[in-house]
Amino acid sequence: RFEQFFTPELAGQLTLHPELLQGQDAEITMLFVDVQGFSRISGRIGPRRTVEWVADVMNVLSPCVLEHHG
Repeated sequence: RFEQFFTPELAGQLTLHPELLQGQDAEITMLFVDVQGFSRISGRIGPRRTVEWVADVMNVLSPCVLEHHG
């Protein structure tokens, strides 16, 4: 079931070590993305095209994150 939400590598680790899902203090790195003009553009193109647009952005960003084991 983990592979539905995580990479196969991470899903395997979570299956072997379910304690990793427990809360813990850790130093992490996060990526926040602010798309300039998002509200204006999404209001103009509507919900269906906004979801497609966000998917396009994520399709560009996700490989970069995964390349660094994110």
